[in-house]
Amino acid sequence: HPAVMVRPQLDSVDIRLQLEQAAGLVAQATARLGADDVRAVQLCAQAIALAPSSSEAFLVRSKAHLNIYRRDNAAIDWRDRAIRDAKRAAFMNPRSWRCFLQRSRVLCAASAFDEGFLDLATAEALAKTDLDG
Repeated sequence: HPAVMVRPQLDSVDIRLQLEQAAGLVAQATARLGADDVRAVQLCAQAIALAPSSSEAFLVRSKAHLNIYRRDNAAIDWRDRAIRDAKRAAFMNPRSWRCFLQRSRVLCAASAFDEGFLDLATAEALAKTDLDG
């Protein structure tokens, strides 16, 4: 017999508590943006572990990565992480103008202007749709 790991099933109360905890971590990370971006990255990583489908956690983590890169242009890996997280957030929430605006920011920071400006146009169109209805 091969060993079988049995994972306890989470009920809806557990899941709701995890989502609330993740949202709290993202709120803490958002408050730290610009002041302590490394801690913001860590808080978002904890939130993603609790709620892997949280586009907001990926969005905030991308902003923190970009802030770190902007302070140290040699930190190419932080820029690449910012791009990866921004793309993931937009993939997970394709109707969010905020996600596409962040993608535009990180791509332009990486000198990928063609793709960055296309994302900016997408963000503008989504924001207009959001305002219209």
